[in-house]
Amino acid sequence: GFALHETLEPAPAELLSVLGNLAGYLAVGKVPLPIEDARADGGGHAIGTSEGRDIGFAVAYLQAANGGIEHNGRLIVVTDPHPTKTVATEYDVNARTVRGWRAKNQPAFLGVNDIDEKILTSLMRKAAERYRVGGASHGAIARRANERAEDN
Repeated sequence: GFALHETLEPAPAELLSVLGNLAGYLAVGKVPLPIEDARADGGGHAIGTSEGRDIGFAVAYLQAANGGIEHNGRLIVVTDPHPTKTVATEYDVNARTVRGWRAKNQPAFLGVNDIDEKILTSLMRKAAERYRVGGASHGAIARRANERAEDN
């Protein structure tokens, strides 16, 4: 660490200029060329940390409904004859999206405490509620588009 009497050198003006330029692009929703590689594969939107975690709860629920998911040395099984439909409805996305999540994402960390079917279902529903508000659900996308239209 730094001792109290040590001072940091100021950042070079050129670096500050470059960072300011990049920040300007990002502020208006554009990805500048020097950081283009940070985009999601396939040109879709990148999944942020909270959105990824919310999707992870859907994946955990799906695994629990399809044979079970192990947590703290115990198998959690969710009794749901149509888990893909349940998740699609809760998250306001289509079933194809849910199947893609299951194929491409890991289940969320379920915490250190023991949980059961009821708690896992509750975690998934709370995650779905957050996702419907701020994620890529049909409703969230439409709401943001309407807000942008109203701002113009």
